[in-house]
Amino acid sequence: MHYGFLRDTSFVSSESGGTLPLTVTADAEQWARTIDVDSTTALVVGQLITYLGENFDYNVAKIESLTATTITLTESTALVSKVAAGNNAWNFYDHEYTPNHYGQKALADLSYRESAAIVNAGTTHVIIGDGWINDEAFTERLEKRYPSANIINNASDADGLCDLLAGFDTDVSAKGAQYVWINSSVSDYTVGVSQEEYKLRLQDLIAKVQSAGATAIVFDAVAGSANASADGVVTNQTLSYRYSSKVADLISESNTTVTEPVTETETPQEPVTETEQEPVTETETETEQEPVTETEAEEEPVVVVTPPTETEGTVSCTATAETIATFTRVEMHYGLLKGQGFVSDVDGQAETEGLETYTVNSAASAGATSINVTSTSGLVTGQLITYLASNAVYRVAQVESLTDTQITITESSAIVSGLNAGETLWNFYEDPDHPNAVGAHAIADFANTFVSGDTNASEGTHVLLGDSWFSNNGFDSYVMENLPNATIINESVGGDTLCDLLSRFDSNVAASEADFVWINSSTNDYFKDVSQEDYKLRMQNLIAKVQSIGAKAIVFDSTPAPAGTTDSGVTYDTLANRYSEQIQILLNEANGQ
Repeated sequence: MHYGFLRDTSFVSSESGGTLPLTVTADAEQWARTIDVDSTTALVVGQLITYLGENFDYNVAKIESLTATTITLTESTALVSKVAAGNNAWNFYDHEYTPNHYGQKALADLSYRESAAIVNAGTTHVIIGDGWINDEAFTERLEKRYPSANIINNASDADGLCDLLAGFDTDVSAKGAQYVWINSSVSDYTVGVSQEEYKLRLQDLIAKVQSAGATAIVFDAVAGSANASADGVVTNQTLSYRYSSKVADLISESNTTVTEPVTETETPQEPVTETEQEPVTETETETEQEPVTETEAEEEPVVVVTPPTETEGTVSCTATAETIATFTRVEMHYGLLKGQGFVSDVDGQAETEGLETYTVNSAASAGATSINVTSTSGLVTGQLITYLASNAVYRVAQVESLTDTQITITESSAIVSGLNAGETLWNFYEDPDHPNAVGAHAIADFANTFVSGDTNASEGTHVLLGDSWFSNNGFDSYVMENLPNATIINESVGGDTLCDLLSRFDSNVAASEADFVWINSSTNDYFKDVSQEDYKLRMQNLIAKVQSIGAKAIVFDSTPAPAGTTDSGVTYDTLANRYSEQIQILLNEANGQ
């Protein structure tokens, strides 16, 4: 929900609350980015709006710009279904902390789309959470989607995870639920609950749900505002990022998919029959669509296989130098990441771990190398940062120098597509060995530029085969955002080396009927002191296996390394650089060069 459905967008301080109906004055076709309305007077740039498409789904979009009567949406939130003249759109937020009546309808429709593949007919559902899902609009809309279900809404305006844990026996256990819907974050970050406490409490709650024999359907964190949380130090926005990351971590640590967070796929749904248009105001009588039964899937579900827990990594194995055809190389090492690992020492200071946020004070045009921010505290020269460009793609830049309120980035990582005032920057690395959730999003967006040119990629089956750079921080969900009609299967395991990927290939990949296999392995190889010769041989063998099943190999070159030295005295950074060179050599050889 956080980075998908809500586009990481909270209530904009200058937007109107309550419910603001807008009348669409001209047809807006599917995938259009402009909507003509009667007036945009009460709207502001950057806010979310809700609309009812011709497919009778409520959806959410984000405003990029406005004229007196035209709304332009961001590229990533283009209309997923036609909106006919005479229909309505609405603002999304009722106030800073909750969506309005129509926002909750959109959330219910999203919830249906993401849960339909696992929900059985005639079952009991208990909803627990906060004000995001306690409105009768959410319950009623979900009841129309699951007409034979018994839906019990026990959500309350101010419940946090502690409240949900305390009330579990009364609100859930006694109800005989087969599905428990969990949403809690606002009431947690507004009182300053740390990400560690949030993760532990959510894990405990999911365990309670599963011990009661039910399936947990978990919403990740809702986008927080820039207001300071109760501790006065960390903002609600920063805590919401961290919570979302922790939900992704819980998925990665789980052996099942029942805690899959609700995310937006942006795939247009097959229409269902409706007899009347949605009314202009919520006080008029509305006629909803004919219900879609639980057994009808509006589209083939996207499949995500949650990986097992982290392994120790295998050091040695047998590999053969088989002939390979050309493959796609994702130039991550020197391309996206500029050869820069986690910065551990700049004048005795290391970059900040986790997920830190920085607010942009003034717009930066495409090609700019200076970014004005409210504060650069916690940043160090040389480190990587992530930003959301105005074309809705997450990008990575490298810090060249800093003042108290200005970041100068290297010329080779100059701003792409512009950066709007009020947007957020993030650090890239979660810790010395991994990207954070926003960094993972940038990697997925970068990889998409190499994959999207293949006409079969948008609807094929993609298997992700790698280590924790693929298995953590929601990477697979970001791949799904870019390829909404594809099937994504995540067979990545934290701690794995190329030897482990070779060993697991027959059982995890060969029978998957994959069209594409994404390969990422380097971090655990250089930590295990695997030589560049062995690395090349094993990668060549793995690519050959992929091609032997008729799939295309998408190979990520090595991740930049943190500081450190192998047992043989070679620095991790040196090995990482050598691995990247070996991928290029393999590609040259495959192309007969």
